[in-house]
Amino acid sequence: MKILIKATVLFVLLGIQQVSFSQTVTEISSPIGFAGSGSGYLGIPTIKGTDLYLKYIGDDNNTDLFTYDGAILTEIPSPIGFMGITNGYHGTPIVVGTDLYLKFLGDDKNFDLFKYNGTTLLEISSPAGFTGFYNGYFGLPIAIGATLYMKFVGDDGTTIYLNMMELS
Repeated sequence: MKILIKATVLFVLLGIQQVSFSQTVTEISSPIGFAGSGSGYLGIPTIKGTDLYLKYIGDDNNTDLFTYDGAILTEIPSPIGFMGITNGYHGTPIVVGTDLYLKFLGDDKNFDLFKYNGTTLLEISSPAGFTGFYNGYFGLPIAIGATLYMKFVGDDGTTIYLNMMELS
């Protein structure tokens, strides 16, 4: 109590006014099919413009990306071939310009890169020699200006970084 009184007196002596802050916390409820035990929101949100991009793990163990505009939570469903158990969206979206780049784990257990422009998911196929079981796009991307470099693991075990803008 004495510390609070001394602090208040100090603020008054220094001419500092007390400022009150108002803060509202709004819950974004897990959508149907993503609210079971071990399911729901997972990861770190990404901001693009005025939207939040959030990763959820479903009751089926598939992960999907959602966008939240401040009022509505909308699923960006995993594409066909990326919907199996523990497959689907993986990682953190990377914003380059007006697009998001996303990593998906396919039913073939190969990681693939997708470009999302806000309405359409476009697959950017792994280059030849990087399409084997658990190969393809791996790791964290590197964005330098408007250029995106992605790490790929080859069928022979080699690792290289490729300029993804040349592949799209």
